[in-house]
Amino acid sequence: EETRMLSSNAASRRHIQYLFHLAGESERRKITRSIFSTIKFVQGLGSVDTNTLLNMIKKKDPMLLKRMTRVLKDVPNTASYWNSQHAKLKAQIGKYGPPTFFLTFSPAEYDWPELIEYLREANQDLPNISELSPSDLMAKDPVLTSTFVHQRFDALLDFILNAKPLGEVTSYFIRHEYQNRGTVHFHTLLWIKDAPIMGKSSDEEIASFIQNHVSCRLPDQLEEPILYENVTKYQV
Repeated sequence: EETRMLSSNAASRRHIQYLFHLAGESERRKITRSIFSTIKFVQGLGSVDTNTLLNMIKKKDPMLLKRMTRVLKDVPNTASYWNSQHAKLKAQIGKYGPPTFFLTFSPAEYDWPELIEYLREANQDLPNISELSPSDLMAKDPVLTSTFVHQRFDALLDFILNAKPLGEVTSYFIRHEYQNRGTVHFHTLLWIKDAPIMGKSSDEEIASFIQNHVSCRLPDQLEEPILYENVTKYQV
């Protein structure tokens, strides 16, 4: 489904009903795969025929139902999915301790020249493409909009992991959320190697770590013009 969704055929990629069809196909495939996997590992079930299995479902066999609750764990936004994500996060906290940073990355997509230019170039078949507003462009092609934002976030995450501006990242957890206007933002937890822990480390260690990694200064307009413009435009 992902390959078809990212099709170079712009008309198919922009067809909203077709996109929902592909999303539905993807969910059905995940559910089917999970059902077979779940049934396979039900203790004491063994090899049963279809009728026997249907009767067990109708009678709400407790062992079967207990395992079947996991069927939707791979389908985003279901209760089972978030339960599995919660379990993953608890396991990370158990192994690495409390996370060091909680970061939220939210794109200013309506004021993003590279994104707008990318969408115009990819949708040259649309009439009056040069006259469409940024919001109209994104509404016309939500697939490429989302793909562009995700790729930029992946590049930013790669920079954080490899350039280590915040220190060596030992683990991370990401939750994607969508705002009312439809754009994704990323809630991110980072675990930093040898970072101080509140309640365990001294106040001096914690203060020193914050001083080294967190800033709330206004950049110099002459020495850092781009950073100054971004901070004053989006954060002040």
